Amino acid sequence: MPCGCPCHDCAEVKAVHEPSGRVFSPDEVGDELRGGPWHCAWAGCGARLFHSRSTVRKLASGGAVPVAAKFSCFSGSVHALVPHGAPRRSTDSSAPVAGVYEHIHRLTGVPVPESRRSAVDSAPTGQSRTQYAYGTPVGGVVGLRAFALQVGADEDFGRREKIRFGGIDYWWHELAFAPTGNTFSALTASIETQVTKHRAYYVEGLAKYHAYPVAEGKRLELTLLDASGRSDDAISVFMPNSHHLGALTSAVAAGTPFALFSSETFVKNTGRAALSLADDSQLLPLSG
Repeated sequence: MPCGCPCHDCAEVKAVHEPSGRVFSPDEVGDELRGGPWHCAWAGCGARLFHSRSTVRKLASGGAVPVAAKFSCFSGSVHALVPHGAPRRSTDSSAPVAGVYEHIHRLTGVPVPESRRSAVDSAPTGQSRTQYAYGTPVGGVVGLRAFALQVGADEDFGRREKIRFGGIDYWWHELAFAPTGNTFSALTASIETQVTKHRAYYVEGLAKYHAYPVAEGKRLELTLLDASGRSDDAISVFMPNSHHLGALTSAVAAGTPFALFSSETFVKNTGRAALSLADDSQLLPLSG
């Protein structure tokens, strides 16, 4: 039975397993845990949820379609109001108030998760095309760094412009965890309570020490500290052990600054929030 909540794709909602206090995605739940009880992982929500297994639905035509595992609300329980810790999807039919933002800038030049590749990157459904205009596309991490410098020179710029990635529109303070944006404490909290499988993050941080190989040498782990100095949180960044990324990170000194973009996150067994990079395009060394 559909959840009935208009604000969320419940196949992507994460939930807290109350007996253990751990946060799970729907596809991580085994039969021994399905009974819960569960509640929504977003700290401002707490809606009571139940878990449904993945299955295959037979069609009248004789075919079948896979149905993903998901968390759904019990009758009488609904999620908190949008945006529920996640930026508004660009396909949301609720038109924004005219004049709230001036442009939407498409983010290009970085990998898009397969689940987001079909997202609509044109005018949002139900919105008048005159309510905003597309700004200059933001080209990868280099473009995001340039955007950050613009926000640093003019804070109002970050309040007027939005960035679109994978069909979702982000304000700068939602996307950026950097001196011109949010802190690493906020980044850690966002990853730990993230309600969607894929969410965009732009991060500027300082290397705690050089990267080292993990996963039998197939990946590198780099630990970054908050470049703003406003929090003591550290973030782990995992990336392919490619020649390019190895050359950038394997011999760096403590305090070396980096900028990166990621849309893949998880929480390590140690409890530290982590970001994952898919290729060389997502990491940029900065010039101190």
